[in-house]
Amino acid sequence: MAYGTRALIRDLEMLFSRGGVNRPTDNARQERFYRTAKQEEIYCYPSYPSLEIARRSIGEHIEFYN
Repeated sequence: MAYGTRALIRDLEMLFSRGGVNRPTDNARQERFYRTAKQEEIYCYPSYPSLEIARRSIGEHIEFYN
């Protein structure tokens, strides 16, 4: 795993859990969530004006989705 990804997970106080090797169905719900977030929010905006706006917009989408 890339150092930047490990650092981000640590900074966000998250726990990393690996899925099984060559088993995409191990994490199907999370993969579906990422797909929906990308299709309904992230890909609709080629670039966000700032990091703060991106975080707020994606956060609002997550709240709506849940």
